[in-house]
Amino acid sequence: MPNPSATAGDEYRASLTSAGLSPNAVQGILNISGEAYVKFSKQEDRPNFGDAIGAVNRFHSDLQSFINTQPKKDQDAYGAWRDNEKNHYKC
Repeated sequence: MPNPSATAGDEYRASLTSAGLSPNAVQGILNISGEAYVKFSKQEDRPNFGDAIGAVNRFHSDLQSFINTQPKKDQDAYGAWRDNEKNHYKC
């Protein structure tokens, strides 16, 4: 499995920061994202569809649990950022 580019993390951090999330919230999101990537990359060489869906569900659950522990300002900023990202990728 290829490694993500360093700039991808920098762009993700910049996007979250510009959305108004606090440095602690941004770092927590990046930590969860990195952990999810590492866990999934340790799967067999060709993970099946079920493995991929399970990994995405765990990532989403871990991320949402973390966001729920953050101040309301960060929760709101993350919600707005997430909605903007969803709209950006709509077909």
